[in-house]
Amino acid sequence: MNLHLNNLITKVKQDKKIKMEAKELRLGNYVSVISDVLDPFLNDHGLEGIDNAFKVVGIDSFHVNVSIDGLECEFYLYEYKPILLTEERLIKFGFERIRGAKKMTWKKTVNSNVFTYDEDRYFRVNGMFVICHHIHTLQNLYFDLTNEELTIKQD
Repeated sequence: MNLHLNNLITKVKQDKKIKMEAKELRLGNYVSVISDVLDPFLNDHGLEGIDNAFKVVGIDSFHVNVSIDGLECEFYLYEYKPILLTEERLIKFGFERIRGAKKMTWKKTVNSNVFTYDEDRYFRVNGMFVICHHIHTLQNLYFDLTNEELTIKQD
């Protein structure tokens, strides 16, 4: 098991915090920008009303660059927050709702990896349980196990 996956499993408390650290992020992760910072930026660029979920396109120790409607934008790391997993977002990532389950449950199979997520915010992956609350954590876990990016399905 690689070090990154081991950190995901053993540092469950990190997943509950709001402050983000550069070491948690990879290019391609989705993050949210704190509204006090984002709203003036969107207003200045005529982008009001867009979803506050942006793809990371650059990272250093203090800044994160994201793509906002085709613009590459740099904000300080402390101006970001993780995005909570929701049913809508799981569906966008290609998870399917399992009907008839006692709890609300979603599933996605990739190669020989079966990802099952339930309303208690546990992922069960190949018999292993991982607490996961945020999109970037799921994206990192998914990549570590499949060597593929977890991306939003295009309709």
